[in-house]
Amino acid sequence: MKPPPPGFAKALLTIVVVPLIPVVVLYLLFDRLNFFFLQDPSRTMVIFGPIGAYLVIMHLAFRYYLILSAKSGPDGSRVPKELLGVWTFKSTTNTSGKVATGDLNTTIKDGQLHLSVVLKGESDEPFAVATSDFCLYHENRLQFIYQIRGFDSDLKEAFLAECTCNAVRANDAPLTLRGPWQRIGDGHEAGKVTMIKR
Repeated sequence: MKPPPPGFAKALLTIVVVPLIPVVVLYLLFDRLNFFFLQDPSRTMVIFGPIGAYLVIMHLAFRYYLILSAKSGPDGSRVPKELLGVWTFKSTTNTSGKVATGDLNTTIKDGQLHLSVVLKGESDEPFAVATSDFCLYHENRLQFIYQIRGFDSDLKEAFLAECTCNAVRANDAPLTLRGPWQRIGDGHEAGKVTMIKR
C-alpha cells in the first residue's frame, strides 16, 4: 500500500475541522432547523440545515483534494498506455432513462490525463460536449470531474458532474470502464457510464 501524499494529514484535518466550526455555531443558533432523514443509502437521503451543508462540503472537498493531490504526483508519462485512445462511450440517466453516446478521447493534456466526448442523443444528433477538469486513475479505478456544455436551448448552461468507474478485464475482451455518475450542485441527475476501449 502506497503512503499518503505529503501533507495528507494536515490537509485532511483542515478539510474536516474548518467547515465544522461554523456548523457547530449554526447548529446552536438554528437547532430546530436541523433535519436528517435516511430512507435508503442507495436512494434517498434528505438533509437540511448546517449538518447538510457540512456533509456536502466534506463530500466535495475530499474528492477535490484526492484529485488535486494526484496532479502534484506522477506526471502524464506514468498514465497507463491502455487508457489512451478512443473509447465507445454510453451514459444512461436513471430518472428519465435517456441514453447518450459518443466517441470518447483520452489524451495527455498539460501532463495530466484528459477526457473529452461529444454527446449524441437517441436521434444520433450531437447535443453537448463533456470535458474533464480533473482525472485520477489508481488501482484500476478512474475518477473524474467533468463539465457538460450543451449545443441547444435545453442545455444552455454548463454544469459539473463526477464519475467513478472501475476497470473490467475479461479474457480477450476489450478493456471496459463502468460506474455511476452524479451531477454536482443544482439538480439531482445521476446515472451510469460504460466505456469500452477500441
